[in-house]
Amino acid sequence: MTLIPLSQPKNVLNTGRRSWGKKQTRYFCLREEPGRGQKTMKIRTKLFCTILAIFSSLLLAGYLAHRNEKQALTDQIHNHLLSVASLQQARLSNIVAQNFERLQLVASRTQLRISLKQFLLDGRSEHLDRMHLILTDARNSIPSLKNIDILHSDGRILASTSKKAIGTIRPRGKEKCFLGRHEGESRIDLFVDPEDGLILHLCGPLYLEGEFLGIVALDSQATALTAAVQDYDGLGETGETLVVTGTDNGGAIFLTPTRFDTQAALQRTIPPSAVNSPSLQSLRGGDHFFPEAVDYRVELVQAASRIIEKTDWVVLVKFDHKETFAPLLRLRMLLLVIFCGFTLLIIAAMLFLARSITLPLARLTAKAKSISRGETVPAEIPSDNEIDLLADAFNDMTNKLAMANAELVANNEILAKIFSTTHVLLAYMDKDFRFIRVNEAYAAAYGQQPDAFSGKNYFAMFPDPKREALFRQVVASCRPYNTFADTFVGYPGRDDSYWDWTLHPILDAAGKTEGVFFISKDATERKLADEERNASLLFFESLDRINRATQGTDSLEQMMSNVLDEMLTIFECDRAFLMYPCDPDAKSWSCPMERTKPDYPGILELGLEMPMDPEIAEGLRILLDTNTTMKVGPGNPYPLPQAVAKRFGIRSYMSMALHPKVGKPWQFGIHQCSRSRIWTSEEERIFQEIGRRLGDALTSLLVDRDLRQSEKRFSTLVNQAADAFFVHDVEGRFLDVNRTACENLGYTREELLEMSVANVDAEFTSHDHVKNFWSKLTPDHPVTLEGRHKRKDGTTFPVEIRLGLLQLEDRQVCLALARDITARKSGEETLRQLNEELEARVRKRTVELEAKNEELERMNQLFVGRELRMMELKERIKKLEMHDRPHGNKVAKPDA
Repeated sequence: MTLIPLSQPKNVLNTGRRSWGKKQTRYFCLREEPGRGQKTMKIRTKLFCTILAIFSSLLLAGYLAHRNEKQALTDQIHNHLLSVASLQQARLSNIVAQNFERLQLVASRTQLRISLKQFLLDGRSEHLDRMHLILTDARNSIPSLKNIDILHSDGRILASTSKKAIGTIRPRGKEKCFLGRHEGESRIDLFVDPEDGLILHLCGPLYLEGEFLGIVALDSQATALTAAVQDYDGLGETGETLVVTGTDNGGAIFLTPTRFDTQAALQRTIPPSAVNSPSLQSLRGGDHFFPEAVDYRVELVQAASRIIEKTDWVVLVKFDHKETFAPLLRLRMLLLVIFCGFTLLIIAAMLFLARSITLPLARLTAKAKSISRGETVPAEIPSDNEIDLLADAFNDMTNKLAMANAELVANNEILAKIFSTTHVLLAYMDKDFRFIRVNEAYAAAYGQQPDAFSGKNYFAMFPDPKREALFRQVVASCRPYNTFADTFVGYPGRDDSYWDWTLHPILDAAGKTEGVFFISKDATERKLADEERNASLLFFESLDRINRATQGTDSLEQMMSNVLDEMLTIFECDRAFLMYPCDPDAKSWSCPMERTKPDYPGILELGLEMPMDPEIAEGLRILLDTNTTMKVGPGNPYPLPQAVAKRFGIRSYMSMALHPKVGKPWQFGIHQCSRSRIWTSEEERIFQEIGRRLGDALTSLLVDRDLRQSEKRFSTLVNQAADAFFVHDVEGRFLDVNRTACENLGYTREELLEMSVANVDAEFTSHDHVKNFWSKLTPDHPVTLEGRHKRKDGTTFPVEIRLGLLQLEDRQVCLALARDITARKSGEETLRQLNEELEARVRKRTVELEAKNEELERMNQLFVGRELRMMELKERIKKLEMHDRPHGNKVAKPDA
């Protein structure tokens, strides 16, 4: 059948219509006359070609099903292996991290390091005993620990929880872990103990005040590591987890037992020549996925590998190909059975059909030829002939076609209703992009009626060269084009909208494009939601990186440095800094904290202190007045300060003022030196949140710095105090002493910190009695008492002790101020002796005075008697004189 226009000849059999909405296009079917220079294909050939096409379709379908299933299985195993490898990596990394934490807990014990240093200085055995007690306590606190050793830098064991190991050289099998002792890094290794099996061996350096003292080594059971590796959940019958590490000769060695070799730990190795081994390739390249590899059993496997953090170990998760592709083999067999069955059925059916069809058609062909020769006698065809049945079938088919046509008309009406009522924008255009029909939604989007678009060219209404090239490519290639969240063109008032649209070519009978169907849907809300979600994701990811930077260290200075390092990565900038002071009235400014890319050194690296010029002062004044983020540079609200920008190559920057609770404000900022940059609102939001957290951290840093300075001043005052200063716990162990205490007792500070009150108090009674006494103290009621302290040389001296109770962090301690009262006691003794001598003299003088008093009493009695007699005599003389002067003549007094 051939479709022709109306202008063709009139040898027309019938007409048909293909409808599109209200517009209809007519096509005509021509009769083709055989026997005119063309060869007709025989029915057998057609049947053979049909069988061949069916077989080809079955083969192609089977091949595609097999390939898709293989790809699906490969992708599934790939994802499963990667997820299991990541899970095992996380589990093993956690186990390693826990063991490193145990090592750090032991290495961080101050008394252990002080005792080790004292032992290295004087070699006294009591330091070894002290270390042994500390190590034993640490081992008992962790059930899985087997042994803890303290090693000299030459490998000798100085102290250990196993006393029989003291003085020996480190055992073989632990050298690899021992090599990192001078690099200041902790190492982990495995070895096999004949009695305890697989053992984790960790070692790390011991430092005291920056001085390297030795190495601490821990041996613990590797049961958690072995249990994690031997967990085969999700690994089927052949899957397993391997942990390997490199050997000195370039090969690999298994660190744990395998599923098929329980004795593989540190026994089974992989030679360097096995270049296709996934273990060796993982050690050389890190994380990998191996779709096809040969394992240690010479089996074809699929594997995935991950590096375990803080180690040179690789965890490898693998499956055998046999188990992986077992479903594929079953599918292959099923497809083969189906193909063979269908082949047999189709061959039998085709043979039967060929015979049942060709014979009636041969009769029909003979009758047709006789009619073509002019014979008018109709052919006698039995009523049950296939041709009659074929005619009946054609009649039935005609009736059904009429019914189908009516149904098609009804469906077209339904489609027309859907076309006019859907909210999706629909437009049908010819191949030159002239509108044929648009739906109500499309017209309403432009404020027009659907008829207003008929006959108009799309790109005459909405010029867009880029989109026009895409439209013409669809017409030329006859392939549809889809795009999502594209910016819309020509929508009034919606220049910032986004649309999903499809351009689908409509092909004619020759396979050429005769029109295009344009479908568009508003995706603005989805696009904005995606952008908001992506912005939120970026915001929280950035804050998470900052949180990890702040939580990764106990040092506030290091934490601030880590945050500035993260700023370079988060914002892809060239410099991050903290400037002080953020004060326009200051004479100069500097950057105490700064991180830069190598090509853009900053003020801190150059060691500069910059004078406060007017441009910088004005910028700081604006920053403090606005109290928000300041974006500077081309395209940003504020211009660059030219002098500083030229000197340090600044093209754009963003900053904000930080107001810690201590001191003046600081300026926090980032520089872009490689290019000019316009900072977005989302970057500003992230920057503000980081700045807020950095301001809190800066407050902590400054408070900590002031506290350390205060502690230093307090320590200086304490060390310069005339009284001895002791801080000890309720067990009597010294926690701190001052210089006067060391000078009075003749010990060094380190020696006293290893001692207790019982070692220096000559009058120390039973421990329980003193402990009970200390426990009765209250913070508000210190007591004063006297005692005697014992010096290092054994001599003693009297002291007056002022004892009080303090709350130090999470425990109570005793503060004792001891004053040497030797001079006072000597003075008191001298005074006592003088008092005794004085009392003796007083007693002696009292006896003498009593004797003299008695004598004086006698004399007084004699003198009084004499005086009385004299008075009587004088009285008698007076009377005689009065008697001898009758005429008033005076008579001279006789001499007494």
